[in-house]
Amino acid sequence: MKLLLLLLLISGLVNSVEGQQLAKDKRFFVGTSYGTSYAIGDFRDNDIENKDAGFAEHGKKLDLYGGFILDKRFILTGGFRYQWFETQISRLVEELRTNNPGFNLNGITNNWKAWSLLIGLAYKVPIIDIFAIFPRFGLGPLMVQNPGITVSDASGTVLFTRNSETGIGLGYEAGFGLRRDLGKTFSLMPTFTFSGGYVNIKDVVSKTNQITRKNTIQALIQSFNMGLSLAVRFN
Repeated sequence: MKLLLLLLLISGLVNSVEGQQLAKDKRFFVGTSYGTSYAIGDFRDNDIENKDAGFAEHGKKLDLYGGFILDKRFILTGGFRYQWFETQISRLVEELRTNNPGFNLNGITNNWKAWSLLIGLAYKVPIIDIFAIFPRFGLGPLMVQNPGITVSDASGTVLFTRNSETGIGLGYEAGFGLRRDLGKTFSLMPTFTFSGGYVNIKDVVSKTNQITRKNTIQALIQSFNMGLSLAVRFN
């Protein structure tokens, strides 16, 4: 947030002489964004008894996006997003250690990964000539890969595993963005959105103390996202 405020201050200095020239929108823009995704809901739950628990920690996102100005208020938007979330399994390891006293347990895992292609609309709410707020909504396909998890003791005996699979579902995004023009070509476009979607990840095999279960994870991938972005406007 401090970085955002600093960039907005710098942009204000850069634009101090632009005046009314920036009031006219160009028809297209393309840009990129990098920021943080905060896992929420079942996606962040680390309860071993919850078959939909994601064990997800806060992650990162990378967006490539574009827009087409339909009229003075509405904008057709589209973007590709890649997200990755670290996985927290310390509670899982502790629970297995409690159930297996005397074992020196270690856990190994990797990241959740999500790819989405979202098409939607944004609505321009102008504040001043060079600053506006954009409520927005998007919808499109979502592909998710769950992390594999392995917990074993010092001798290599495996007490818990969950394999990694990929599923496809429907993704969404809702929130708002800001736009601060930097001259006649570039704009800062930070966004603050909730995103996620339902994904069926089939054939996820979990094994606890030699007891095997095969499940379809009906995962609700949920995150709150915020990030800074830079876009280029053109006709």
